[in-house]
Amino acid sequence: MINRIEKIYSPQDPGVALKVQQGHFATPHSHVTHYFDLTTLRTRVSEAQSAARILASQWDKSRPVDTIVCIDGMEVVGAFLAEQLLAASVPSMNAHETIYVTAPEKNGQGGFAFGESRIPLIRRKNVLILAGAITTGQTVRSCMDAVRCCEGIPEGICSVFSALRRVSETTVYTLFTAGQVADYRSSSGAECVQCMAGKKLDATVNGEGYFCLRR
Repeated sequence: MINRIEKIYSPQDPGVALKVQQGHFATPHSHVTHYFDLTTLRTRVSEAQSAARILASQWDKSRPVDTIVCIDGMEVVGAFLAEQLLAASVPSMNAHETIYVTAPEKNGQGGFAFGESRIPLIRRKNVLILAGAITTGQTVRSCMDAVRCCEGIPEGICSVFSALRRVSETTVYTLFTAGQVADYRSSSGAECVQCMAGKKLDATVNGEGYFCLRR
C-alpha cells in the first residue's frame, strides 16, 4: 500500500523539499521502498532556482562545464544551474563563454542517443549530467555512454536524490541522500524483501512519474 506523501526539507534551504511516498515500487532496474515525486521541484520556478543554487554551491569550481545534459525532465533546473555556475565563474571552453543545456532522446534499447543537431553540443565538451533520482545508477551510466559515443567528456553528475556517491567513478553531487530517507532500500527483484514477504507491487516508476498497478 502506498503511504501518504511526506516531505523532507533540505538543510541548506527549507524552500527545497523532497516529496516521498513509501510503498513497493519497481523501477526499470530495481525494486525500491520509496517513490520521489519531483514534479514541483522540476517545474516550479522558485524551487528549481533554489535547487540549482544548492547544487552549484557543491560543484568543484575548478572543473569546467560546457554542457548540461538533463534526464528525468530536469531541464528547468538545468537552465538555472547553468546560470549559477556561470555566475560562480566555473570555466567553460565554449566560444561564447556560456553553457549549453540539452536533453538526450530515448532509444529503443532503453538507452539514450543525441540527434545530429545536438551532437555539436556534446562533442569534445565537458558535460555535467543532471538527473532526478539515482538508485542503481544504470540510467545515468546509459546517459554517460551516450555522451562518450558523441566524444563528450562526463565531468560530473548532479541529482535531486542519489543512493550512490559515485557512478562509474564519477562523483555525484546531490540534494538528498539515502541516509535522509528512513528505511530506504533498493534491491533487485530477486532479492526484494517485500516480494519475498508476498507484498504486491504498488506501482512502476521511472523518470516521468509512477503508474499504479492497483487502486
